[in-house]
Amino acid sequence: MNNSFYLTEFGSFFKSDSNNQTSVSSITLDTKTWNTLEQLILDSDQKIFSYVTPKQVKINSYLGVIALNDIHIEILPKTSKFEDIDLNINRFRMLKMISRVHDLNFHQSTEASLEVANKPLIEILVEKYLLLLLRTIKRGISREYVNTYSFEKYIKGKLLLSKQLRTPKSQMDRSHIEFDELTFDRAENRLIKSSLEFLNKRHFSSKVRKLLRELMHMFDEVPSSTNFIDDIKNWKSTRDMMHYQSLLPFIKFILRNNSPKTIKGNHNGISFLFQMEELFEKYVFEVLKGLYKKPYRMSKQIGGKSLATQDGRNIFSLRPDIAIFKDSKCISILDTKWKLIDQSNQITDGYFNNNFGIKQTDVYQLFAYGEKYLNGRGELFLIYPATSNFDRPLEPMLLNDKGMKLNIVPFDLDNDNVEINING
Repeated sequence: MNNSFYLTEFGSFFKSDSNNQTSVSSITLDTKTWNTLEQLILDSDQKIFSYVTPKQVKINSYLGVIALNDIHIEILPKTSKFEDIDLNINRFRMLKMISRVHDLNFHQSTEASLEVANKPLIEILVEKYLLLLLRTIKRGISREYVNTYSFEKYIKGKLLLSKQLRTPKSQMDRSHIEFDELTFDRAENRLIKSSLEFLNKRHFSSKVRKLLRELMHMFDEVPSSTNFIDDIKNWKSTRDMMHYQSLLPFIKFILRNNSPKTIKGNHNGISFLFQMEELFEKYVFEVLKGLYKKPYRMSKQIGGKSLATQDGRNIFSLRPDIAIFKDSKCISILDTKWKLIDQSNQITDGYFNNNFGIKQTDVYQLFAYGEKYLNGRGELFLIYPATSNFDRPLEPMLLNDKGMKLNIVPFDLDNDNVEINING
C-alpha cells in the first residue's frame, strides 16, 4: 500500500473512494482520510487551506508535510506553470531552503542528491537527525553534577545540620544530606529523549525505526523534558558540550519550539508547513548576507519609516524585506516575491500581459520604500524565483526623475545566483 503522496502548492485534495495520486496538482482521499483532513483544517491556520467545493480543498502557498492517518503528503514548491515538474529537483530545492533557513546543516553532495530522490522529505530530515545524534553520542552521553538533597541512613556529602536538629527522635537514625551527583538528567539529554519519544510515535521506514529503537535504548536512563522552553534556555554551549551543538536546531524543529506552521492535534504524524513567501524571503537573505563585508551590511525587516503621518502620529509603517547599508546609510532595498513571472510577457493560458505578470501593487510598494528609505534615489530590487520563463533580469524600470530604478531579477534556486549590483 502506497502511503506517500505529493502535491505542488495550490494543489487540491478531492473526496473520493480511495487514496490516489491523480496528478502533481491533485490527489483523491477516501472518506476516512478526508475526515481527518477536515479535522486538520479546523485545527490549523485558516490561511493554509481553502474549500473550493464541499468535496475539494486547495492547499495555498505553503510547502512541507501533511500527515493524515497512516499516509503523508509532501507539498512541494510550484516552480512552473506546467504539469511537467521534476519532483526530485523540487524536493531537493525544498530541503535546501528549509535546511538553510532553520540551520539544519544538510550538506549537499552527489550522494545526498541521489538519497533525496526516492525519499519523502520527512524521512530525509529525521534520518539526518538520528545519524547525527548517533555520531554525537559515540563520544559518550554527557553527564553533569547536580546538587541533590536526600534523607538517608548514611552520610554522604554535606550534613544539613539545621534540618538535622529538627528531626524527630524516631527518625534520628537517618540524616539530612546534600551532595553532588553525576547524572544523565540534564536539559540537553531530556530534550533529546523527548524528541526521540515524539518520533517514535510516528510512522517511518524500517531503517529509521531501527535507528530510533537503538537510540531510545541508549537514552533509557534519561527522563523526558517536562518544559521544552526552559530546557532549551538551559542548553549549554560550553566547551565540553560543543559536540552537542549541531543537534539543537533539529530538536527545536522536531519539538515545534522553532517550528513553522505546525498543525495542532494528533494526526499520527509530523505535520509542518512553511509559508512560501516567508521561506523564500528568509532563504534569499541567508544566501546574500555573506556576500557583503564592511562597510556594507544587510538587514532584514527593517522599520522606522511610515508612509504618512496624521496628527503627529506615523501611520502605515513600511518594512522592506531586506536593506543594504553602507556604514549607517541605507543604499538599497530588496524585496522578494514568490511568484512566477514571464519575461516574454506571454502568460501560459494565452493571454498577453504587458507587465510580465508583476503586480502593480508590488511596484507601488517598492516605490514607497525608495522614497522613504532612499530619498527617491538609488537602486531597488524585486527578486522572483528563476524559471524557464524568467532566467534573466528585466530592463530596469525608471521610477522618478531623480533616477531611482527598480530592477526585476531572478533568483536561481539551484545555484543560489542572483544579480544584485549596487553603487554607493
